[in-house]
Amino acid sequence: PRYISKHYPELKNEIFREVEKKFSISRNSLSQTTKKINLLNYSDNIESLLIQNLSDEKLKNKLTYHNEGVILYTGGGIVPSKLLSIINTKFIHIHPGYLPDVKGADCTLWSSLIFGKTAASCFYMSTGIDTGDIIISKWMPKLEFCIDNHKYNYKILYRAVYSFLDPWIRSIVLREFLNNYEIFHTVKPKIQDTKKGNTYYFMHNKIKNLALS
Repeated sequence: PRYISKHYPELKNEIFREVEKKFSISRNSLSQTTKKINLLNYSDNIESLLIQNLSDEKLKNKLTYHNEGVILYTGGGIVPSKLLSIINTKFIHIHPGYLPDVKGADCTLWSSLIFGKTAASCFYMSTGIDTGDIIISKWMPKLEFCIDNHKYNYKILYRAVYSFLDPWIRSIVLREFLNNYEIFHTVKPKIQDTKKGNTYYFMHNKIKNLALS
């Protein structure tokens, strides 16, 4: 994000113009994307834990000890079943696709290519890929950007999408979740029919060019 902000500021600004217009997110908030934020301004308690990976036993022991109830997972990759099976603990994730229709990777681009608009879903994680019980699934307004595709290679456009668009698509659904469910234990999710929808994988470069155009 910082590289694009420095070398292609007009690209970032065009994405922000449309996000501000369609998602009603202030430019001041959008401008915080690449800034280092002091998390102490938002939380009374911050604790760091150095682990090898998500399968590290230290992580499971820590989460089991704290027994938080609901954990927002913002990372990538598959969460091990031993974490998902911790008693009285549920993991919530914001997926950039409409569940159960669009599961897997690169779903912001897959949604745009196939359905002409983006989406995001808030759900309880399970051992499958985006197969957990659904709390919110939401289609976003259609987006239109005035960008000369020939001016940028697909790598820059791809990184711009995941730097300045994808995080805000997720944030819309996270904001709705937090506003609607002040007490997380009152959430009544919809059981997902795992037979419905498709699972998509990271796009081949040729398909990326088509989706980005």
